[in-house]
Amino acid sequence: MDFRKETRGEHGTTKAVELVIGFYDTSVVRAKETNEVTNAYGESWGHPDSEIGKNQTNLALLTKSVEFDGKPKIDHSTPFSIKQLEQIKAAAGDNVAPLLDKDGVRRGTLYGVRADLFRVLDKDKEKVVGYMPNTKTLQASELSVADVNGVNIRDRIFAAQAEAKAAKAAAAPSKAAPEVEVAEVAPSVELEPELA
Repeated sequence: MDFRKETRGEHGTTKAVELVIGFYDTSVVRAKETNEVTNAYGESWGHPDSEIGKNQTNLALLTKSVEFDGKPKIDHSTPFSIKQLEQIKAAAGDNVAPLLDKDGVRRGTLYGVRADLFRVLDKDKEKVVGYMPNTKTLQASELSVADVNGVNIRDRIFAAQAEAKAAKAAAAPSKAAPEVEVAEVAPSVELEPELA
């Protein structure tokens, strides 16, 4: 998501942002010795119905490229401790929905919350590459993650992003090369025929 003042105005704030956080049941880290789950990976998005979520071409708080099976893949996940996951669950209350795969099979859970955001820096700690929720500021969200007219929240996120991208493309000047009128121009010097 883009929170810069230049693009989002004075209210492009990272405070009390309405979020959708999804956790896949299998995206966990286990301790080697005990096999106990120590961390869960979650994907955080701005809620598509929130004021700051409007006209965003990417609602993911963090987007990075990772290698998976030798191929580059886009990843939006960040690690959360089990304590943080429990805080997210408590803040969401009953504002939850199943996280479905493309075939409609439940693979995890989506939570609707509100939180301030931390900046995520690159490995050199020089450039902001995204954001993640500050779980110490979690609150209940005013926006639901329930289906709307039979459309689940993830599909609504993807539809909102596609709509924003289409609007941005329509507003952008055409990238087609301008037609250039080519005129035939006679040489300014008369050329002499080749000498034999």
